[in-house]
Amino acid sequence: MTWALVWTAPGAESRASVYLAQQNFEHHCFRLRERLVESGRIVFKDRYMFPRYIFAKVNDMWERVTNTPGVIDVVRVGYAPARVPESVVDSLLCRRDADGFISVGPTAWHSRFRPGQPVRVSDGPLIGYRGVFDVATGDGRVRVLLEMLGAQTPVELKDSDLTDSLPIAEKKYRPRRRRPIELGAH
Repeated sequence: MTWALVWTAPGAESRASVYLAQQNFEHHCFRLRERLVESGRIVFKDRYMFPRYIFAKVNDMWERVTNTPGVIDVVRVGYAPARVPESVVDSLLCRRDADGFISVGPTAWHSRFRPGQPVRVSDGPLIGYRGVFDVATGDGRVRVLLEMLGAQTPVELKDSDLTDSLPIAEKKYRPRRRRPIELGAH
């Protein structure tokens, strides 16, 4: 299957996305989350990264896509749909956060931890707990799966509250060396 660009009617991206999902087309409608300052307050605005366009895997069924409500046409080169390299779609998917948005501006940051990396809480009310790093959620916060009561519990913390957790090595104890007792030699 190949990726193609689906051209939608103005403001019909979400409607076209619903109908593409009903037809079992794999598709992505990338959205941005911008951090702006309006009237002295920080405001987050969500908008489409590519207004009026949806990335969809169409292969030979692109004519069925053009009959989907909300869709005007498929972007074409000549008569055939234009192909979008898979690497382009993969790079956009990698930039999405836990909420599915691509952050731009000062909120776009990367944690120093990798998903699946063992971590330890070094500050705050949960100090000392160990867990596994899950995902960066934005603005210096991360989601960690902490080991609590025999289960992994998702908890959102500040990235600065975490440190690397080295596996606990079992310490081998040496038996105490006993001194020989000398009797009657004072």
